[in-house]
Amino acid sequence: MPEMGTGEFDTLVVNDGAGHFFRLPRLTTTQRDALTAQEGMVISNSTTDTIQAYINSAWVNMDPRLLTFTTTAHDAN
Repeated sequence: MPEMGTGEFDTLVVNDGAGHFFRLPRLTTTQRDALTAQEGMVISNSTTDTIQAYINSAWVNMDPRLLTFTTTAHDAN
């Protein structure tokens, strides 16, 4: 498993009996700033309670409107 600061994270997949979800790495601003960040990294910042991405060599807050999800019925047959 990668260690903090290596620039890699595992995705946590949980089966709660009703389906699956993934959880972003949850870091404080101090932990985030200690990373060797790579373009495209996405985290949940627990200090600011925001989703952030590393884009153009900087951490930026993602627009909450982009994080609105809808569900649709899907017939697997």
